[in-house]
Amino acid sequence: MSNRSKLLKVSASSQTEEKEYRSSQRLVWILVIVIRMIRLNAFLIYNVEKMNNKGNSIVLLSWTTNNWNEN
Repeated sequence: MSNRSKLLKVSASSQTEEKEYRSSQRLVWILVIVIRMIRLNAFLIYNVEKMNNKGNSIVLLSWTTNNWNEN
């Protein structure tokens, strides 16, 4: 086997490793974003439920609609 073919094999395998690394890195970023979105969604749902239990959101909604009706 000549030096050139050995070099081509090495560069091809390093390119494959780089592609695999990039795809796994992309997958990790996608997972991080999805987990953050789920956590944010759960946080917002929790706060809305807490507000609904106190009745604040209903008061806030009626206050804004009254303001719009006055204008």
